[in-house]
Order: sequence, then C-alpha cells, then structure tokens
Amino acid sequence: WSRPLQINGVLKFYSIFLSHDGSEPMLAYNSSDLAEEHTLRNLTPGTSYSVTVAACTGGGCTRSPPSHVQTEESTPENVPEPLVIPLSPHSLNISWAPPETPNGKKDIQRASHKCCAQLNMKHAELLTE
Repeated sequence: WSRPLQINGVLKFYSIFLSHDGSEPMLAYNSSDLAEEHTLRNLTPGTSYSVTVAACTGGGCTRSPPSHVQTEESTPENVPEPLVIPLSPHSLNISWAPPETPNGKKDIQRASHKCCAQLNMKHAELLTE
C-alpha cells in the first residue's frame, strides 16, 4: 500500500483488516513502524479474502476500499478412507467421500467408480507378503 495523500495530522500506525465468506473484518495486523507492506501468514488455502488497510492519526482511522484476493490452493487434508466392495474375482467397487478439508475449490463430487482389474499371481503374492 501507499501512504495516504492527505493525512490530516501525524500518522501514528497502520492496521490491516481481513475477512472471508462475508464475515466481519477482523484486525489481522497493527503496527506503529509505518512500513507500507506486511505478509499475513497462516491463512487457509484456496480461500477468498477481503483486505483493507487503515491509516490512523490521533484523530482516528480511515480505511481503504477492500481488495479481494484468493490464496493459492493446497493439497486436500482429512481424506476419508474409501469403501471397497469386491464384486467378483476380477472387479472391485470403490466409493469415497470428498476430503473434509479440500484446501481449494469445493467442486469435488461424491463419486463411485467400478474398477475391473486382472491380478496376476505374481502381483497377488507381493500384496500378501
């Protein structure tokens, strides 16, 4: 961000406010060192945020218009184990639920996939060892 063009007093500190999913903005950073940048950490992957900066004097604070940004996606977490049902000697039915924490776009759909595979004896022996 940049220092305000008109300050109307002595600039005392900057504050950064952060919100997501329509929540009320919460104070994420507050500093009197008057630096014009800061890195926010420990945010949720794949999440849209609104960020505002407030410049403050002894007379009060003025907030900037919000900037909207989305953090990069990350690998999913808390992936439930699949349900596997043997259908025949050569096929399995595998169904699964989406991860509890997708860490990105939530367009993963519940799906079921019938998987047919021929297992040769050598591969089957490796699995049982």
